[in-house]
Amino acid sequence: MPSKKTLLMLLVLLGVSAAPAFCQGSQVNSVTGVPDSVIYKLFFRVVLWYDGQAGGLGPAAMRSVIQQQAGLTAAEAASLVSVAKDWRSSDSSIEASIQALAATGAPANSAQGQGLAAQAGQNVLDHVAQLQGAFGPARFSLLDLYVRRKMQIAGPGATFAGHKSRLGYRSRW
Repeated sequence: MPSKKTLLMLLVLLGVSAAPAFCQGSQVNSVTGVPDSVIYKLFFRVVLWYDGQAGGLGPAAMRSVIQQQAGLTAAEAASLVSVAKDWRSSDSSIEASIQALAATGAPANSAQGQGLAAQAGQNVLDHVAQLQGAFGPARFSLLDLYVRRKMQIAGPGATFAGHKSRLGYRSRW
């Protein structure tokens, strides 16, 4: 199983550090104050990492970690991976637009920047809704509880496995 240090490094490389700036979802966790879009963007990235990048372990790594810990059936795990891959596909074009806008020197808080950030956040929430439909209310509630239990929220400069985080968000993966 990969170490937390390895996972953190991969998440930072994948751009999780940009999550708060680009994923301002309308739904916010009332306990943590973190938008659901940020929580699930991180979760989708973790699912994808375990699915295809876990040191060559492939889908078995995802099943052994996420599927078992969250108590998912094989069909639910397959749905989760499918939704995460679909999210990544649609998120890639949004991220490309954000990067193109940044390359022009436009400020992130410009109307176009805010529109892209809202689009990115809504994209995550749309895929969460797909999970809700695929799992049904009772099973999704269990998955959601698992996801939120895995998130640790801390102030700016918090550490994750001994490393500083600009986000102030930590996960237990």
